[in-house]
Amino acid sequence: MPWIPEEEIKRAREITAIEYLKKYQPNRLKKSSARNEWELTDHDSFKINEQTSQWHWKSRDIGGTSALNFLIHVDGCSFLEAVQMLKDEYPTYIPPPVEAKPKKPFVLPTASPDCRRVFRYLKERGISGEVLQRCVHLGILYESLPYHNAVFIGRDENQVARYAFLRGIYDASGKSFKMEQAGSEKAYAFCVPAKSGCRRVAVYEACVDVLAHMTLEQRQGSRDKYRLELGGISAPKEGQSQRSMKKPQALEHFLSQHPEITEIEVCTDNDFAGRWACEHIRKAYEGSYRIIENLPEIEGADWADMAKMAARRNGRIGKRGDALKDKIEVEMLSPLMAEFIPDYSDIVDLDDAEPLEGPDLVQYQTSIAEKVDEINRLGMPDNQPCNLIDYFDQNKDIKEKVERITMAVKEQEGVLYGCANLTLRENLTPEEYRMVGQYLRGQYSDGWGESLEQREIKVDGGELYLHFYVGAGSDFLIQMKAPENGVQEKQPEQKPSRPELKLLGHDGNIFSILGDAARLLRRAGMSEQANEMADRVHKSSNYYEALGIISEYVETELSDHREQPRTPRKETLKKEDTCR
Repeated sequence: MPWIPEEEIKRAREITAIEYLKKYQPNRLKKSSARNEWELTDHDSFKINEQTSQWHWKSRDIGGTSALNFLIHVDGCSFLEAVQMLKDEYPTYIPPPVEAKPKKPFVLPTASPDCRRVFRYLKERGISGEVLQRCVHLGILYESLPYHNAVFIGRDENQVARYAFLRGIYDASGKSFKMEQAGSEKAYAFCVPAKSGCRRVAVYEACVDVLAHMTLEQRQGSRDKYRLELGGISAPKEGQSQRSMKKPQALEHFLSQHPEITEIEVCTDNDFAGRWACEHIRKAYEGSYRIIENLPEIEGADWADMAKMAARRNGRIGKRGDALKDKIEVEMLSPLMAEFIPDYSDIVDLDDAEPLEGPDLVQYQTSIAEKVDEINRLGMPDNQPCNLIDYFDQNKDIKEKVERITMAVKEQEGVLYGCANLTLRENLTPEEYRMVGQYLRGQYSDGWGESLEQREIKVDGGELYLHFYVGAGSDFLIQMKAPENGVQEKQPEQKPSRPELKLLGHDGNIFSILGDAARLLRRAGMSEQANEMADRVHKSSNYYEALGIISEYVETELSDHREQPRTPRKETLKKEDTCR
């Protein structure tokens, strides 16, 4: 075994992996998407930092910083081979200097002509309209375009905007958008001014906490004060080694501009980080100022939480935090279809089961409603019914207007319908109703409805397999309760559209085509048309005439797009007459 002096081994250990790769294997490196990070062309899970030489091979969960470890663990060299390679010629690579990027200029986001979306969002979190109006009047709060974020502004002594914090208002997923505008100066953080002669400043972690605490104290008739947002705090994680806290830049600048201040009221969150910040602010300023500690009384809560809970107790917002006001309740009715399999039946294919429609299903309404409610709660936290609008991401205006969509069934004039219950903050346009209808069709076929179809419903004498179904076109009956008299209003009826059927794949079997077409029509609530079509096909003289007849009732490659099925309509109420 060859002997290598300890000095050479020590020298080899000092060489970093990035030095070695840059000097001897530069073609092996490629830039990753992350700043100051490189990958290996032959190992895409290998990452190395250009500044620290810290490398990690994710697929094997190994890492290090030295070239010696790299050669051993990545390139498979022995210890002696690696040392020998590194001692022959010492790499002299020096990382390039990091170019300081010029600071982006501070530019406020474009303002919306009104603040209705932001007002609605903040009111739903328990903040009063008076507080919001005051902030707008002071020019420190507005709604941005095109994303309708709430923009909280910090101004300097000359009332020039120097700071802005953006908060998204669409946070159904639980991950609200939050960021400081590029170029913001923390020294000029969001601040609600007090009247002249005030000697107290209250400090908060977030802008919404400022408004929330103002709302709570407004109703208690508390004293006037300055209210300053600190731009967040940087606290260690609980259990980690304690470190000191720098004096908040926003607070330091504020105090320098307001020598009249004698009291600092600390209103941070009642969690580990908030309590840590409170303690350090007290230590930093006691002796020069009177320190008042005013944390939320509930552990783990912030002032925004407290305002929401207070509003909920007082009946100003609902359980989910929604502001109580006149809501619009809308029902979107659609046909129901089911297959019935009797007890002790030998039927194994649902195509052979007895088809049932809305009038037939009324007798099973209780069992069906229970199953629909069960599907609504599947996989939901706290066994709460699912809100289908939570999964809608096609249009922000619709998402803002629609508070919830829940599924049910409804008996109306002797027919059982599938019923999507919409709670609206603001009525929808015809185009928006169309988009909601399109979304529900997808849910009925591939989402919520698919879960329902796969589960049997036990009823007297057998079991049902239920389908919510709406074909292409405007096949919903949309009706709403008028607030003044409680009477349901129906939208004007629209012509039913023909369900689509592909002729390819039937191998020229006219009875297979007829069966599929009839099932499509029945699922679309057009049983009368299905029966009429079957009768005409059976009386036809040849294959091509039969195809032509079928193509009048369902959309096929042979359909005349200028016409709809020529089916006489009866005066008596049918499902196909109401579900549009």
